[in-house]
Amino acid sequence: MEIKVNIPSNDYVKPTEIRQDVVQQICNIILKNYIDTDNEVRFTDENPVLFIGKSCFSNKKFEDYHIRVRGCEMNAAFKALNQAGYYIYGTYNVTWREHTYNFSKKPVYNGSIHHVENFTPFID
Repeated sequence: MEIKVNIPSNDYVKPTEIRQDVVQQICNIILKNYIDTDNEVRFTDENPVLFIGKSCFSNKKFEDYHIRVRGCEMNAAFKALNQAGYYIYGTYNVTWREHTYNFSKKPVYNGSIHHVENFTPFID
């Protein structure tokens, strides 16, 4: 017996368009608030989204945090920061399923020399 079901095709397309002004804003926020500080960019797999406001990142949309960041834009910002000589240190906590990024001018951060060049988590 053949079963016929009418289901529309999945129309999801991963964003690839990079908004230059958003990438600049990401870099500005990181340079102002995250370089060589204890501040971290952090998000979980349960809520894999990032919004930007005037001076910070958020995992929730608020009045001041209304621009949703695309993964391709974070990756472009990471590449630009690396090319400018900054270092990015990323960790993943398996228990909490949490991504954490720290940023530094120095090639060693808290004893770690393992820096990342790309932003690879899925936030789209």
